[in-house]
Amino acid sequence: MAERLFGDHLGTLAHANANARATVVAGEVKSLAAQISSTTAAIFSAVARIEEASRSTGALVDRVHALLVSLAASSSSSLAAVERHECKTARIQSITRDVADNATSTSAIVMRFADASSILAASADDTQALGNQVRRRATELDSRIATFVGELRRRSTSGLVTRPSEVG
Repeated sequence: MAERLFGDHLGTLAHANANARATVVAGEVKSLAAQISSTTAAIFSAVARIEEASRSTGALVDRVHALLVSLAASSSSSLAAVERHECKTARIQSITRDVADNATSTSAIVMRFADASSILAASADDTQALGNQVRRRATELDSRIATFVGELRRRSTSGLVTRPSEVG
């Protein structure tokens, strides 16, 4: 009997021990299930944040791409404007050089006109002086002729002058 009691007791102990182990295992399984659930929720949350970040990054990449396309178009337009400006600037410089050359030529011509005008003015002054001399001499000659004619008349009326028909 002692053996039987001992065997029953061992059986009860084994059964109690099996129940205790099942309880421990069930507690561990429950704890593990809670951890798995918490980890799964964290993973789902992380995946959702990653997906949102991915969408945001995709939208940002699209905006940056649009900005770069716009910048490239603007740069191209600016470059074309600069090239047009360079062409116009080169043309203006060429015209400015031509104007400067023409101004130099015109200045030289004006100086020649001024010199010629000075020479003409001097010639005109000389001509005027000569004209005044000629007028003065003509006046003197006119006066001498008048005196001579007057003397001839006086002599002719006084009989001092012989006529060519009387001489010969």
